[in-house]
Amino acid sequence: MILRLSPLAMLFMALVLVTQPASAQKKNPAADIEVLKDIVTGKGGEKPMHLTMYRPKVKQDKPMPAIVWIHGGGWIQGSYNDTQSRHLALAARGYVVASIEHRFSGEAVFPAAIEDCKLAVRFLRAHAKDYNIDRDHIGAIGASSGAHLAELLGTSGSIKELEGKGGWPEQSSKVQAVVAYAGMTDLIRFGTGSGKDMTTKFLGGPVTDKKALAELASPLAHVSKDSPPFLIIHGDKDAAVPIINAQLLTDALKKAGVEVEMAVVKGGGHNIVPPVHDSKVNEFLDKHLKK
Repeated sequence: MILRLSPLAMLFMALVLVTQPASAQKKNPAADIEVLKDIVTGKGGEKPMHLTMYRPKVKQDKPMPAIVWIHGGGWIQGSYNDTQSRHLALAARGYVVASIEHRFSGEAVFPAAIEDCKLAVRFLRAHAKDYNIDRDHIGAIGASSGAHLAELLGTSGSIKELEGKGGWPEQSSKVQAVVAYAGMTDLIRFGTGSGKDMTTKFLGGPVTDKKALAELASPLAHVSKDSPPFLIIHGDKDAAVPIINAQLLTDALKKAGVEVEMAVVKGGGHNIVPPVHDSKVNEFLDKHLKK
């Protein structure tokens, strides 16, 4: 006997399937991820700094590579506690993802923000055993202003004046891979463009009056053969941070003999936030952090 359903009954069954819990349709990646919120990493000035950590709930047999995630927001806003799908996806792939806090321009000008980023890296190394982290394989990911800070982390590993005094001075703040989405790489050349107000706040004055500080804050100025591998992702229609920023950094890294790939998002504006080029990012991170 063949049971024939009316169109209305078929629609009802489809709605039941769609509205079932995610676990009944497709496994929820968040279910397997442990989230540790508001871990204190040290101090930014007199203020406690924090990170939120994402890692697999199942204990891994060996230490896991870590990723420092730096949110965007023009150096003036954003939250390290905003959970993104990529936090969970990367943790599900066996990474410890640390979404980190840094001071905003309204409370402390450069180099405060990069000092806080370096503090987070040193904290992860100092507590590698506590969180089952492979201290020799730590990467950085950022978008927009977060990309600038991730790029600066990558190129300024030996610049002592950017380390700050927030804690764990015996540890290195160097990272082993950088993924940057739409970051400004030369603040002297581009800090007077459409984002000049944010750059002025970031430096504590206009670029024309802060050229030495703007150069110190420029990832492009610190490229060397010791810089880690880079994956630079940029939209070719980015009006806020022109794509030439990505090209200049790519060219400088290549000239220094550093492995770098530049991925152009055709028609992409400034907000090419993850998950643009997920598979490319996964491949890049696995290659350099899962050795």
